[in-house]
Amino acid sequence: MTDRVRVLTTPKSRWAVYLRKLKDAVQARGCDVLEAPPPWLRWPGNGLRFARALARRPDVLQMHWDTFDSRLVMRVVLGLALPKVWTVHTVTQNAPPSMGGLDITVRYLRRVDVAVWHSARTIEETRRRLAEAGLPTSWRARDVVIPHMSFNGFYPDDATPDASRTALGLPASAFVVGHFSPSVRKGTRRFLEIVRAVPASEATFLVFGRLEDAALRAEILRCARDRPNVKARLDWIQKKELQYWFKACDVVVEPYLDCVTSSTVQSAMAFRRASITPALGNLPDLVVPGETGWLATSLEEMIEAIRDARASPGETREMGERAY
Repeated sequence: MTDRVRVLTTPKSRWAVYLRKLKDAVQARGCDVLEAPPPWLRWPGNGLRFARALARRPDVLQMHWDTFDSRLVMRVVLGLALPKVWTVHTVTQNAPPSMGGLDITVRYLRRVDVAVWHSARTIEETRRRLAEAGLPTSWRARDVVIPHMSFNGFYPDDATPDASRTALGLPASAFVVGHFSPSVRKGTRRFLEIVRAVPASEATFLVFGRLEDAALRAEILRCARDRPNVKARLDWIQKKELQYWFKACDVVVEPYLDCVTSSTVQSAMAFRRASITPALGNLPDLVVPGETGWLATSLEEMIEAIRDARASPGETREMGERAY
C-alpha cells in the first residue's frame, strides 16, 4: 500500500511540451503519474489502453484537449465516480468535427470536479460565448486559475540569429516574420493573407511546425512555391532544431481565430521573440503592447505591427527579451 496519489493523465506526455513539464512537476510533488492515450474509438487500441489504465484504480483522472471522439464514451467516462480534472486548453474541440463545440465544453464543465484555466479572463470570455450560443453559463466544476507554465530553458538555445539564418539558407540582412504550429484555428490562412499583402522586398516569411490538415498544407506549400520569400517546413521539428526556426525570426505572428490558451506564443517567448496576436483568451496576459509584442485584430493592424517591428529592430529585440 502507498499513500502517494495516483494520477491518470490523458493524453500521454510525449504529445506536448506542456504535458512533459506537467508530468515532471506532478511527480516532483510526490504523485505517481499513469499515462494513457485518449480513448478514441477511431483508434480502438487507444480505448483498450485507456481501460487498462482505469483498471489500475487511479485516484484522479486528469484530461487535456480532445479526450473523446464519441459522445457515448464521453458520457461513460465523465459519469465515473473517479475525481476528474479538466484543463481548459480550448472550448471548441479540435477534432473530430462530429464531436461539436461549445456544447461539449458545457458537458465537461458540468461533470468534472475541477476546471483548470490559464487565465481568469478566459472564464468570463467562455461564459459570454456560452450565453451567445444559448447554452448554460454555470457549471459544477470548481474553477482554478493557474497561469500557463513557462517554456524558458526547455529547448536548446545556443545558436545565434545569424547562425540560424545560415542553417535555413536565409540572408543575414532579411527581416523575417515567423508563424509556428500552423492550423486553421491558429489563423494560418490569415497569415497567408499577410504574406500576399506584404511586398517581398519588405519581409521573408517562415511557416513551421507539424501539420496534418491536407488542404491547409497544400495551400501553404503552394504559397511557398509561388513566392521565393516564403519558406515552409510542415513536419515534426526536433527539439534541438527548433531554435533555428524561431531565432531566425525578428517577430512571430500568430493570428488566432479562436484561442483560450497559447503554448505557441509561450514557445516564441522561450526564444526571446516578440509576438503579434489578437486579444483572445490568455494572449493579453502574455502579449503586452509596447512591452512584449503587439495586439492586433484586423489584417491591416497586423501588417502595421509587422512594419513597426521592421522599422525599430532594436526595440523589437528588447520586447523579445522582456517576453522571455
